[in-house]
Amino acid sequence: MVRLGQEGGGPTIPAVFGGDSFYLGHLGRVPVYARLDILFLALLVYMWAPGDPTAFLVLLIVMLLSILLHELGHAAVANARGMSGVSIVLTGLGGYCSYQGLPDPARKLMISVAGPLGNFALA
Repeated sequence: MVRLGQEGGGPTIPAVFGGDSFYLGHLGRVPVYARLDILFLALLVYMWAPGDPTAFLVLLIVMLLSILLHELGHAAVANARGMSGVSIVLTGLGGYCSYQGLPDPARKLMISVAGPLGNFALA
């Protein structure tokens, strides 16, 4: 069973994200997971580019990388500000970054702003 946070510590993935999440790998120290409802995102992308497999794949990859970069912005600042158990989950309607602990308002603001700044840098 894959665990969040430090080796052997923290809640298991099904306890936090439900049993429909699967592990994709790590980006630095941040584990990345995907929920099965990510197939909904693929369906939405297919509706934008029906019948053109190349456009579908390019658009899907661009959307997934954009979502991942956004969440990685949150995760990088959360790690830098001392939050533990930082992880990223990609879902059918985007994604989210989770961490353990309760940051003070200044840290929370920095973590929140980091995601859109990542997208701004990409743009």
